[in-house]
Order: sequence, then C-alpha cells, then structure tokens
Amino acid sequence: MKTQIFLPSDAEFYLFAEVKKHVYEAGSVGLNQPDELSLEFLAGCCVVTENGIPLGRLAFYDNPELYWKGKKACCVGNFECINSAEIAGTMFKQAELWAEENGFSYLLGPMNGSTWDNYRFSTHHDHPLFLSETFHPLYYNKLFKECGFEVILNYQSRIEHGITTRNEKVAHKIQDSHLSNLIIRELDVSRLDEELEKLFPLVKAAFERNTLYTSISRETFHRKYAGIIRQLGTHYVLLAEMKGELIAFVFAFQNHLETTKKQLVYKTIARKFGKEYTGAGHAVALEIMKRAVEDGMEDAIHAFMIYDATSTEISENFNSQPYKEYVLYAKSIGNGKG
Repeated sequence: MKTQIFLPSDAEFYLFAEVKKHVYEAGSVGLNQPDELSLEFLAGCCVVTENGIPLGRLAFYDNPELYWKGKKACCVGNFECINSAEIAGTMFKQAELWAEENGFSYLLGPMNGSTWDNYRFSTHHDHPLFLSETFHPLYYNKLFKECGFEVILNYQSRIEHGITTRNEKVAHKIQDSHLSNLIIRELDVSRLDEELEKLFPLVKAAFERNTLYTSISRETFHRKYAGIIRQLGTHYVLLAEMKGELIAFVFAFQNHLETTKKQLVYKTIARKFGKEYTGAGHAVALEIMKRAVEDGMEDAIHAFMIYDATSTEISENFNSQPYKEYVLYAKSIGNGKG
C-alpha cells in the first residue's frame, strides 16, 4: 500500500480521477459525475494505491472561515474509496497530520471546500437520484464512522405529491403580509450579470445565518450561478421586488433525471429578513408552483434543507413530506479532543 499527496499540477494527479473507476461500475451515474475541486481552498489531495492501483482518495481544504464549536476546522471532501476501513483510515490519517501541523482542531466532511460546494452524504437510496443530487455508495457513511467521525448536522429533502396552487395555509401567509405592491418576474438572462449582482447580497444575507456558512466572492458567486442558470434555463427562476427592491428569490428547475413524469426541484428559496417581508418567500414559491402546474408537473422536491432552516417552514406549508436525508460528519483532532 502506498500513500501519495498531490496537487492538480503534479504529473501523477491523474490517479486521483482513476480511483472512481475502481469504485463505480462502467457507465454508472457515480462514475460519470464531474470532479469539482475547490481550488480556492485546496491544500492537498491524498491517493492510496495498492499494487499500483488507486483505490482511495480525498482532498483536504483550508477554508480560513470554517469553524466548528469555535475552533478551526479542516474540511475533507471529494472522497471516493473502495469498501476498506484500512484505506479510508490511511487517508484520514494524512489529513489529520496536515491539519494538526496547521493548527486545526477538527476534520469536517464530506465537504468540497465550503457549503457553496458539494457536501453531505445520503443516508439511504430508497428513492431515485434527482438532478443536482450527488450519488455515492452508502458504505461511505460506515467508513467515516469507523474512522472516528460523528454526525454533527442533519439535512433533508422533502417532496410534495400532486402539486396544486390551491393552498389555504400559503394563501393566508400571503394575505396577512404587507406585500400588496409585490412584483414577481422571471430572471432576465439577457442581463444576467446585472441580475446576479442584484441577487448576490440577498442570497448572501439569507445564507450567512446557516450553520458552517463561509463567505463567497462576487466573482465565484457569479460563476456558479451563471453556469447552472444557463444550463437549466430561467423559467423557474423568479425574483420578487417591492418598490424596486429585491426581497425574495426562488431558483427551481425540472428534474430531467425523472423520466416517468414531470417533476420540479426547488433548489434555493431566499428572502430578505424582517417582519415586513414575511410572506414574500411563500408568494414567489406559489408563482413557481403555478408555472409548474401549467407545465404538467406532478411532484415538487424541496432540496437540501437543514432541519431548522426557514425554507423548511415554507416547504411544510406546501404540504411536503420527508423524502431523503443527509448527514455531515466531524472528528476532533489535536486540541479538539475532549
């Protein structure tokens, strides 16, 4: 068994991608998922080979704003491994050594650099994969636990079957608000840079209260959202404005992985904080639902919500039910012990 630490510029870095060929079957969803390294925070990539065959990998990241329990946390992500606690443990040991040397108290993962990137593991595969969801073997959870990690946060996706625009709870939320001058419109892709510039402070303010939030630059935000909006379209990307001020935003898209029926995925619901804006999230979500019903959508998935998030309340008011669960892990090291 051989352990190597690489950066993308190294000649043997191809081994990092090769690991997936020994974890997933040819042509599978897992094998064809893109490898997305967060180069902004990347500190190193570990690969374990056995008789020259790459069987495990992970990347460890130095995000200077990431803390857990008030102490510095190094996140580990891009994890792929055969079902071997020995190989997984070898990689985590390398990450621990680097983290301890650099003053970290926790390893946290899976997280590809920050919560703006892919993170969390599914806890079951009882339902089909939906668009924007990452696939991985369920034994990854076992490997993390066997290597000393503990669950620190729980997340969920919920599903609304038989979507409808007739919803008394949502109607009351909107009627009880002070949003008579609310204007809801589709994002104008012809002015994408301007629209994203307007969205940036709203989304940032809505997300920065989330656990493990770290900041993102305007440039990175524009790159991430521009790419996915251009790919998926703007029909379900709506902005809510009042007196020229942006106060709410919903980003949704059709789940093209579902081929037996039309299904919507709510990816982001954000609104400005303050009692005077209560109901704005429900209003713009309801407008999305109207479009979905007109387009023949049958279900709506409310994706990747932390259990105490504001979006969970909106989802529950739309009569959604628990659908999928995800977890995030941490392990104390060095000064984090005890």
